[in-house]
Amino acid sequence: MPKKPTRKQKQVLKAHKKAPDNWWIVGKTTDKLFIQNKKSRKYSSVQWLTEAEQKTRLP
Repeated sequence: MPKKPTRKQKQVLKAHKKAPDNWWIVGKTTDKLFIQNKKSRKYSSVQWLTEAEQKTRLP
């Protein structure tokens, strides 16, 4: 069942240039976060990023 992203998951989504408000979390593994778009229902996955990696990607 899709869930709202947690604070940490929102940070990862922002670093991947994906608006956290548009995505559900449908699953996770140690290195990937599986997401579903709320409007289009399309599935996608993004890599987990360390805090240092997130800072380099965010403006």
